[in-house]
Amino acid sequence: MTTSKSSLQATPLCDFETVPCDDGRFVHTCRVCTYSRTLPSERYFRPCKGKIGAQTDASNAKNSPPDHGLPGTELKKLLKKFFVGEEQGCGCNKRAAEMDRRGPDWCEQNIETIVGWLRSAAKLRKLPFVEFAARAIVRRAIKNARKAEAAKR
Repeated sequence: MTTSKSSLQATPLCDFETVPCDDGRFVHTCRVCTYSRTLPSERYFRPCKGKIGAQTDASNAKNSPPDHGLPGTELKKLLKKFFVGEEQGCGCNKRAAEMDRRGPDWCEQNIETIVGWLRSAAKLRKLPFVEFAARAIVRRAIKNARKAEAAKR
């Protein structure tokens, strides 16, 4: 039996960032195709729908300026007003950079993921967490990012 080279190539899997929720479930968000799903299991696998080579493009995106507002940066500014900043090893800057890279539209579509990140960070720091307030702050950050983008034009 002969097989072609293309039939031997494996379909790439999503590169998930997994964030625990307070209810015991986990939010899985692919860094390449932005697919997001909340599940009870800590592990999740699925074929990635992102472009071939998108992982390389995503890593190069850090060096190129985004063509949209920066919602992660705006969120950091708002949280700083409440005396909440990054602590060593918490990953807040990494998540803010991801929000900046993906833009306001992605943030708006994935607000549950971002609120989950904030919930986890509050739990690690033993800070009170109010979901309504967190959601409002994320929405404000998205609005500020869009406003900054419009001002650039």
